[in-house]
Amino acid sequence: TMITNKRIVDSGSSANVVNKYMRHLIQDYEPCDGNIVGAGGRIIGAIVGKGLLRVLGIWMIVYYGPNMLKSVFSVGVFTGDHRFEMTFKRDSCFTRVPAITEEGPGIRDCWIIKRSEDGLFNIPDTWFNLA
Repeated sequence: TMITNKRIVDSGSSANVVNKYMRHLIQDYEPCDGNIVGAGGRIIGAIVGKGLLRVLGIWMIVYYGPNMLKSVFSVGVFTGDHRFEMTFKRDSCFTRVPAITEEGPGIRDCWIIKRSEDGLFNIPDTWFNLA
């Protein structure tokens, strides 16, 4: 199995974890140690650092696991920590971005991700201002 540049939305994840393909985007990086417990079991020492990553204009904490097969973004972090709205209907994930304005919170953008052939919701480059 290969390490890929895939980035997915994951309702089962409790944290955002990125692999070596996203390391260059992490700001305020600092080393830390951590394990990952997931569908594939426990991976001891998989996390080696953490920092901040800008996603749809919002800075979020991410953990760095360079050898993760794909980067994983947590629905719980988006919705609980950052007030995004994520709704899954049929084969689509609808994501509303919270907008902070002088008048207070509002909704700036709505993004729609279609489920891919592998059954996952792959995040486009534009979420990270890469496109």
